[in-house]
Amino acid sequence: MRLPVILFLLFVSLTAMPQKLIRGYAVAYGHGFLSHGDEITITDTMSSTDVSYHAVSDDSKLKYATASSLFFGFPIEYGYARHRLMIMPAVDINTARWFLKFDNPETMPFNLGSTDSLYFKSFTIMPQVGLMYKFHFFAGKLHFAVGAGVDLKIPLNILSQNTLVDNNKTEYDPAITGYMLEYAPASIFAIASSPGIHLSPRVGFDIFMSRFLVINLIYYRNKFNSGENNPKLSGYFGGGVTYLLPFGKEDDIRVLQQYKKN
Repeated sequence: MRLPVILFLLFVSLTAMPQKLIRGYAVAYGHGFLSHGDEITITDTMSSTDVSYHAVSDDSKLKYATASSLFFGFPIEYGYARHRLMIMPAVDINTARWFLKFDNPETMPFNLGSTDSLYFKSFTIMPQVGLMYKFHFFAGKLHFAVGAGVDLKIPLNILSQNTLVDNNKTEYDPAITGYMLEYAPASIFAIASSPGIHLSPRVGFDIFMSRFLVINLIYYRNKFNSGENNPKLSGYFGGGVTYLLPFGKEDDIRVLQQYKKN
């Protein structure tokens, strides 16, 4: 109950004092290092004998479980002087991959051989709402900001997809190939199949190239980092660009320079 009340009060204060608002457009890309090491069984249900193949998510240095994340957002900042609070509705388009290591590399599903590879791919679209505190500071004439916050991610299961893909980028649709995937309910594959609504902590460092153009450096974690086995560089590392615009009258553009004066 507290969160809706806080958000309502914040919204009222934002609309009451538009001269302190800054809005913008943001785009970013992140590369993620994910949890791995869980077991999966692939069963060929089209076969008369229901042949099964057992594998684990590969944890070798050359085939870490990884993800790519494309991010689009609309930040709204509010605050005084060096202290700013940012609310950002956004969309995170996430593609995650877990390479599979089979018990018997000579025998793989879909008539693949030992020279081939197979990975589990998860495609997820996650609308989100982020809340982040930022502190602005200067080093000479250079303008920077550091911040920390959290994103509430809401995966759209209806637009999500999980499939198997080989090294030739051939995708194996379960409806056509007739395979069945089995894994533990708490495994990373189960999480990837249905991440559910979750919180994603985030930290950031901003470099202001001008009053309007900002370079963003980002680190965050999401549900795909919640497994038992994680690499040393667990999480998402990303960079992006934000273009800022002031609300209100043209003179209010000066609010972008108030960090330095205060």
